[in-house]
Amino acid sequence: MAHVSYKGGVLSTTGLLSGEIQVIFSPISTTLPHAKAGHARVLAVSRAKCLELAPDVSSVLEVGVPGLDGTG
Repeated sequence: MAHVSYKGGVLSTTGLLSGEIQVIFSPISTTLPHAKAGHARVLAVSRAKCLELAPDVSSVLEVGVPGLDGTG
């Protein structure tokens, strides 16, 4: 996996949706509408527990990535 720098979330989301990149780390509020429309897939949220906003999305802890908690 290679790191690609984008100047902001809008450009990285555009890169994801166009197929230019395959993975982004972004706020769930930015990504969820695209996932609900079927244009992207949310793999996990970077918190120890699931979010009420997206109860069907697993947390990183649930998918086997211990020690990552993006609670801010």
